Amino acid sequence: MFLALTACFPKASTDSGDLSDSQLDGDTDADSDADTDADTDADTDADTDADTDTDTDTDADSDADSDADSDADTDTDTDADSDADSDADSDADSDADLGRAPTVGDLVITEVMSNPHPDAEPAAEWFEIYNTSSDSIALDGLVLSDMGADSVALSGAGVVAAGSYYVIGGSTDLALNGGAPVSYAIPADAAFDLANDDDEIVITSGSTVIDSMTWLDGQPSLKGRSWSVDPASMTASGNDDATAWCDGTTVFGTSGMLGTPGAVNPACTVSSTSR
Repeated sequence: MFLALTACFPKASTDSGDLSDSQLDGDTDADSDADTDADTDADTDADTDADTDTDTDTDADSDADSDADSDADTDTDTDADSDADSDADSDADSDADLGRAPTVGDLVITEVMSNPHPDAEPAAEWFEIYNTSSDSIALDGLVLSDMGADSVALSGAGVVAAGSYYVIGGSTDLALNGGAPVSYAIPADAAFDLANDDDEIVITSGSTVIDSMTWLDGQPSLKGRSWSVDPASMTASGNDDATAWCDGTTVFGTSGMLGTPGAVNPACTVSSTSR
C-alpha cells in the first residue's frame, strides 16, 4: 500500500506544472490587450469633447457683455446732456426781451375818458394807446404832458406788445375806476390829469414827440362817455383830425359808463364835432 501511493505523486506533480504554464501565457495576453485599449480610447475622447464645449461658452459671454455696455453708455449720456443744455439757453434769451424805445407813430392815442360819471375823478380818468409796430415797445422813461405845465415820467409801466392796447389811468382799482382795465396808474401826487373842458395829451421820448391829441370843451358831449377815434384813423396823423373822433357807445365795467378801454373802438358814424 505504501509503494502504490508513492508512485502516484510524480505524475501529479508533472500535470500540475504543465497546466500552470499554459494558464499563465493565456491570461497575460488577454488581460493586457483588452484593458489597455478600452481605457485609452474612452478617456481621450471624453476629455477632448468637454474642452471644446467650454470654448463655446466663452464666446457667448464675450458677445453679451460687449453689446450691453456699449449701447447703454453711448445712448443715455449723449441724448440727456444735449437736450438739457439747449433748452435752458433758449428760455433765458427769450425771457430777456424788454422791448425797444418808440419812434414817431409807434404809439397812437386812440381813446380818452376825461369826464367820468358817476365815479370820482381823477381815479376814473383814463386814456388808451395802441402799439402800431411789430415790436414790443418799452414805456418806462416816456413823458406824458399837456401844452401847459402838467408833466409826469412813466416808471414801472413795462411794455406794450405789438398790435396791442394799453390803458393808463388814475387807478388800477376796478372799484374806484368804474371797471376800466387800467394797466398803469399815474401817481396821485403827479402833476398830470385830464381836464373836463379843453386839454391835450402829448407823449414824448426825450425831445421827440411820439404822438399827441387835443380835445375841446364838449368833446365828448356827455359825462361818462369816452371820446374814441375811428379804427380807420388809428395813426399818428389820422388821429389829428377831430372829425375822426366820436362818443363811446358801448357799456363797460360796473358803473354804466360808455367806451371800449383796452379793446377795438367801434366805427364812428357821427363825429362829436359835427353833432
